[in-house]
Amino acid sequence: MLGSHEIRTTLYKALNWTYISDGQPLDFVQNLIKWRMLSPKLLGLEYNGMLAGLGYDGQAFRIVNFSDVKPTPLSADDSTQSYNEDSYVLVSFRQPKTYQGRTIIVEDKGIYNPTTIDLMQRVAFVCETFEQDFEVYSDNKDEAEMLITSGLIEKMKIFRRELLGQTIQACIWDNEIHFLLKTGNLLKFSDQLEANSFAIAKRAIIVEAGTICTLLEQLFCLQASLGTPDTKEAKQKRLNYYEKCLLKMVNQAKTMDDGASGHDTVRRKAS
Repeated sequence: MLGSHEIRTTLYKALNWTYISDGQPLDFVQNLIKWRMLSPKLLGLEYNGMLAGLGYDGQAFRIVNFSDVKPTPLSADDSTQSYNEDSYVLVSFRQPKTYQGRTIIVEDKGIYNPTTIDLMQRVAFVCETFEQDFEVYSDNKDEAEMLITSGLIEKMKIFRRELLGQTIQACIWDNEIHFLLKTGNLLKFSDQLEANSFAIAKRAIIVEAGTICTLLEQLFCLQASLGTPDTKEAKQKRLNYYEKCLLKMVNQAKTMDDGASGHDTVRRKAS
């Protein structure tokens, strides 16, 4: 029968999205490390999967799921080493224009905030609540002040407090914007599934896709706030678009059979 990765590949294909189960290291992640947005532990990063395609209004996107694997301390009565994972997703959108400088929005580190990062200077903002959570650095101060609007500031605070990301950081560079989210167990779209039936596995992946559509809509909302305010009408159009995406997946799922391979964790109940 079809495995969880094969089900994902088939269902996302209905949206003309590409799912790849075996993640490959991204060169861009090295920039995140250099800019102190990410600090891998001893065992380094494990790349788990990627999803790419066109979202609302033909917006090109790429989502990479990776984990920072770290050993846990051994207890006195336990000689078996265990490991914890910090799960991240890196969501990248293609921008309609190319920016002149690099601007990053990073988590506030209190007294450990540097004055410069990779030749980018700290940019101060008048919103105190924003600066309690975030710091902005850029090598084009005028452009950064134009991009970081009050709408974007408010939406990032809400996203951090209420939505998927335990933390959210962003980078605006060249013709792309990248959002780095620490998600914990809230979103691991490349995990293998423990399901007792093919039908349950399909439903679980559609629910998973609904979470991804919510994520894309919310991050598109942030992106739409760069330099300009977002509108309720635009938000409703995005929501309608992603609802149609999920309906396409549901219709595709209804036509799928369970295939013939049995090399994954999805299993049919014994009759």
